[in-house]
Amino acid sequence: MSIERTILQMLITRSLGVIVASLAFLLVGGLCASSLHAQSDASEDSEPVLVEEEAMFDDGDEEVGPALVSAPDRLSISPVVLKEQAKARDIINRSLTVRNHSTSVMTLYADVYDVDPSAGAVRTSFGASGDRTRSLANWIEITRGVIRLEPGESAEIPYLIHVNVHAEPGEYFAEIVFREGRNRELARTKSRSEATLLASVTIGEDIIERINLGGFLLDRSIVTGGSARFSYALQNNGNREIAPQGSIRIFDRAGREVATVPVNAGGDTIAPESMRELAAEWPAQSRFGKYKAFLDLQYGMTGSVNDSLYFWVIPWRDMMIGLFLLILAAGVVTYLIHARSIYARPMAPVSVAASADEEDREEPEVAHVPVARVVHAPSPKPTASSGHAVTLAGRGRQSPHTHVVRLGTKK
Repeated sequence: MSIERTILQMLITRSLGVIVASLAFLLVGGLCASSLHAQSDASEDSEPVLVEEEAMFDDGDEEVGPALVSAPDRLSISPVVLKEQAKARDIINRSLTVRNHSTSVMTLYADVYDVDPSAGAVRTSFGASGDRTRSLANWIEITRGVIRLEPGESAEIPYLIHVNVHAEPGEYFAEIVFREGRNRELARTKSRSEATLLASVTIGEDIIERINLGGFLLDRSIVTGGSARFSYALQNNGNREIAPQGSIRIFDRAGREVATVPVNAGGDTIAPESMRELAAEWPAQSRFGKYKAFLDLQYGMTGSVNDSLYFWVIPWRDMMIGLFLLILAAGVVTYLIHARSIYARPMAPVSVAASADEEDREEPEVAHVPVARVVHAPSPKPTASSGHAVTLAGRGRQSPHTHVVRLGTKK
């Protein structure tokens, strides 16, 4: 009887121990489950802790400006910085990689913001608003749909940067942000993970220098004297003022350069999208013949404009004056030759003998000259007499006879 009672007490004691142990295990398990559930709810309602990091770009491809990285390393992005050089109208095609480092599935949403580096890590506007000519966020085109990543999975996300046509020169910043959440709204307000790419795009000055030659002309195709006036019209099709410089080179028919005329020596400028006519003159005095004019203009860094034309120089006024002087000279020469031939002929001497008394006395009045007689005789030596003796000789030869004419005088 005592043995049966002892066995019954042992069974009851062991059963009570098992029951107490089970109750204790259930109590501890319930407390642990409650604690874990509370921690899970707290983590879902809390905001992620963001650590603010600042770095600066140098001349290479290193980081610049403020950047935000997520404290929990559940999500990463590569690269974290993008730096580009572009001009207005350019299109930049790039891609980035996001990776899920957690052990659970992630649903991600992408947003783009403009960043003002002068104010720190401040997102100034969302991509859907802002000035499109100065907003890099508005230039970035990236998927706005949901991105699903399995644990340990990565995805390559392409994106484009369409630089605005009227973008002003300068440096622009934007952030491409990926957040985890059940939808876009929760991802923006209660994201558990976040990864950011900082983009920097420098817009250089888009300088367009282009000139079209409207025409290279001469005021007349035949230059008859004075100066040859060249004119040329230039159309500026660029976006900067241009002051062309150069020269007009003059060549003769043999190809020799005979003159150089500077053009636009005053440095006149041509405004964008406008036309201007310029001119230059070449003094063509004392020139004759056919010539070639070659226009050679330079503008900007490497721009040039060339053209050529042919023309004649016939100075008819100078030619008329020259012809008149030639005729006058010919007349003078002809007169001198004729006069010389006249004075070069030999002249027969004429001698008149008269006594000194006859020269001193008064000439008598002559009423008429009667011819007494004519005597033909050999020529004696001339002697002084009371009358007048005249000896005549033939031209170029001695006359064989001397004709003596005696004139009577009135008494």
